[in-house]
Amino acid sequence: MHDIIIIGGGLAGLTATIHLSKEGFDVLLVEKKTYPQHKVCGEYISNEVLPYLESLGANIKDIQANQVTRFQLYAPSGTFIEAKLPLGGFGIRRYTFDHYLYKLACDSGAQTLLNSKVEAVQFKGDHFEVQVQRQKPLQAKIVLGSFGKRSTLDKALNRPFFQKPADYLGVKFYIKVDFPNDLVALYNFEGGYGGAVEVEDGTVDIAYLTRHDQVKKMGGLQDYEKQILWKNPAFKTLLNQSERLKPTLTISNISFKPKKQVQDHILMIGDAAGMIPPLAGNGMAMGIHAAKIASEVVSDFFQKKMTRIQMEKEYQKKWSQQFAYRLFWGRHLHRFMGKPALSEFSVRALQKMPFLLPPIVRQTHGKLI
Repeated sequence: MHDIIIIGGGLAGLTATIHLSKEGFDVLLVEKKTYPQHKVCGEYISNEVLPYLESLGANIKDIQANQVTRFQLYAPSGTFIEAKLPLGGFGIRRYTFDHYLYKLACDSGAQTLLNSKVEAVQFKGDHFEVQVQRQKPLQAKIVLGSFGKRSTLDKALNRPFFQKPADYLGVKFYIKVDFPNDLVALYNFEGGYGGAVEVEDGTVDIAYLTRHDQVKKMGGLQDYEKQILWKNPAFKTLLNQSERLKPTLTISNISFKPKKQVQDHILMIGDAAGMIPPLAGNGMAMGIHAAKIASEVVSDFFQKKMTRIQMEKEYQKKWSQQFAYRLFWGRHLHRFMGKPALSEFSVRALQKMPFLLPPIVRQTHGKLI
């Protein structure tokens, strides 16, 4: 019987593992893959999480993360507007950052079970039974779900969002190019948008979001990029001047539908709790912050400061207080992106009223934690 089992070892799962292990709890992290691993991700993280990460013993200077202070938003025509990021952020490969946090989790005393897929979770009155593929059932008093955007476990739990269409496709690759190391840029094109940020090794992460049916209609990614992405002259210039590095990673069936933060008594964190559209560049920071909130209420539960039901309600309340407004803004801004006429109008309007862009950026970012 473990105190806590955390399903999924992404940023949120790893952060919660470190936090709760440092508080002396018996924590088991179950991850379906191993470390290090590549993930489809924009790889820009807001500095709002730096104080919290440092309190856990994580210092981004150890991994030489690239500091980012500026943001550029490009319309499909290539015209753009620039703003200073309120708190700034850093660019880091998930390959590097997840592995760094994993080693910190191990150093914190956590147990890990890698290359292990969770098939089912059942709550049995006062504890959970977790069925892992080819393993005997595991038991824990608390389970945190950090299993990503869309998982077979979501299906097993019959989560409502899983029954709805998920049409988006995410693509990521790296390029070698002369790109400002203090900049994160966002490029609009018909049906989607993409971002660029330099990471710790000097390469530039390119990640874009589009619809799967559009890529299929064009006959594949290579043709899609040349026919659609390159319609944005700024994006075309960036890609044409660069050396593209392998591999190209994709993830399909991405959904931005609302999700429940507590499902069958499991506290969901990270993308399992809710996703902000990537244009806001803040999903990873939100995942780390959600891990903090969940870890604090779980700690209170074990200290008998609240019952299980009170813990679940408190987590939902605090999660909503921190993220509901940001998700609201993120989803509304998402509607402007990928629509040439609307995004063109928006960028040109902001050029005439540049003072409006920083407040808009702040709506999708949090305060220092």
